[in-house]
Amino acid sequence: MNANGAVDHLVTQGFTRAAVYSVTAADFAAQGGDWQAGPSDIRLLIDGFSDPDNVVDRDFTINGSQYTLEVRDETLLYCPSDADTILFAHKNGESIVLGEFIVGALSLKEAELNIKEVAYVMATKRP
Repeated sequence: MNANGAVDHLVTQGFTRAAVYSVTAADFAAQGGDWQAGPSDIRLLIDGFSDPDNVVDRDFTINGSQYTLEVRDETLLYCPSDADTILFAHKNGESIVLGEFIVGALSLKEAELNIKEVAYVMATKRP
């Protein structure tokens, strides 16, 4: 699955916005669902994967919503917002898969599984 396929899949699964960020290129490889954030907007997320203790509970803005960063594990960040949306970010290799959804559109478990599955499929280069 390539980056565009990953974003399309997440949007069809109920995410309102999705993106794949390439750590190597320091830019987005794909964006969908009216993703409006730029590379500098996700700097805190990128830092969260390398130094989670230093960024936990910090606030940041993406796509016009204010989020609070919470670490789920070493590869997954969970970020609730002030606008009834939730952002998940999963790092797998040199890609970060991001998905934003409206509270109630997906369960937390569904959203987490979708993000992890897409990141895994991308990392293993499966169709």
